[in-house]
Amino acid sequence: MNNEFKSEEFVELTLRKAEELGLYKEALEEMELYRKNNQIEYLFLVYKCVESIKKEVFEYPILRMAGATSICAYVLGIHDINPKEHELSNKCFFQRSYKYNLKPRFDISVPKGTKEEVVKLLKRLTQNKVELYTGGIYKFGNNKQFELGIYESDLLKRCKLALEIAKDYQYGSEYFDDIINYMLEPDKKGYYLPNLAGCIFAYLPSFYKYMEVGKPQNLEELAMILSINNSVFKDDEFVLDCLKEYGFEDTICSREQVLMILNRYDIDEDRAMAMLNTLSSGNDLFESDKMLLKSNDVPKYIIDQLSNIRYLGYICFALQEVKIAYKMVTCKKWFLKDFEKLLKNYSKNISVGPFFYIDKHLYASYDHLEAFHPLVRFFDAPISHFDYFETLSIDGDYGNYPRGRVIYDNFSKKFIVYLDKSLDNEAIKESIMLAYNLPKERTVFKRDPHYTHDYL
Repeated sequence: MNNEFKSEEFVELTLRKAEELGLYKEALEEMELYRKNNQIEYLFLVYKCVESIKKEVFEYPILRMAGATSICAYVLGIHDINPKEHELSNKCFFQRSYKYNLKPRFDISVPKGTKEEVVKLLKRLTQNKVELYTGGIYKFGNNKQFELGIYESDLLKRCKLALEIAKDYQYGSEYFDDIINYMLEPDKKGYYLPNLAGCIFAYLPSFYKYMEVGKPQNLEELAMILSINNSVFKDDEFVLDCLKEYGFEDTICSREQVLMILNRYDIDEDRAMAMLNTLSSGNDLFESDKMLLKSNDVPKYIIDQLSNIRYLGYICFALQEVKIAYKMVTCKKWFLKDFEKLLKNYSKNISVGPFFYIDKHLYASYDHLEAFHPLVRFFDAPISHFDYFETLSIDGDYGNYPRGRVIYDNFSKKFIVYLDKSLDNEAIKESIMLAYNLPKERTVFKRDPHYTHDYL
């Protein structure tokens, strides 16, 4: 098919692809939604744009937000998450907002540094009928009636580089279980996943807590943890308690899952979407919603979880990120030295973490900045001084020795070094900055009584 849009030919192509995948009925029903929203041409243009991106920019772009719940987008190869297999409703995509009556919009992530190239592809496809609307959203089409979000991702940039290292490797299904086991293998203490380092944007203290409680056994459960970690709750400890008591099935981790859970109790998707929009706006559930949930015998622990939501992520996005992580971990397993060199060069070795200063020697634990989620304020390594000290061959109690910690404030773009007052001299501070490769102009040193050693 060329780039000229012919509606019926495109619909026929889509349904033929759907039939080959056993998804004809679902695709037919969804195509009517695209038709109702006057979005069939939009679907065609996004399809051709992603097709060009895969050929000319990067083989594995991913869709943010709810776009990856679309069956038609899946059969066309716009994304690689089968909504039917994962029981994902497309309501979040087709009903973006009751208040503003917004039409469906795809939002795509590409490797950092390639956005302009992607915009050029879109302009070429639409005969230059593209203009920046706001943020990363571009309007295009004859009347600028369509929107596409285009965003850059450090994770995808690293993935692009990693796949170049492993370009001759065949990702055979016979190695799948081995890679998953390697991916989810904890360290000796059972809470830290060293083989995921540098392969996923989630190495935060809260992520480790969820991992420790959930103990995911497959990619889908790992995606649920990632989606929880990408969400915002009023009380994180309550989420941990739910995960511990009810497991993955009944712990709310995504918007799609809310629709699935409420459907069990005969709450229709339109009403459930209205509740989601209320919660996503930072408001509490209406009393009428609570009464409906109770009258339909929705358990109190589900209602309490709904009331605990401030922002809820999309599992379809997390599933795509986990698939990218799988590809990167595969590269890491088979090409470890090259992968470590890639990470070192990519991040310029800037790190955070706890440290000790013992007998004029700095002992530093490193977590690379690139392992953290870009939307979180504080980048802080999850390992404690106690746990790090146990890895060192040094006698005595960790409290006997001067220590400190490097963290990164992502909002102010400053590195903060908390340290024992006995370490507050220029020579030691220079050695800390050198070890963590900290930029002097953006580094602040602060004394912290928590790190006062016992002088033994």
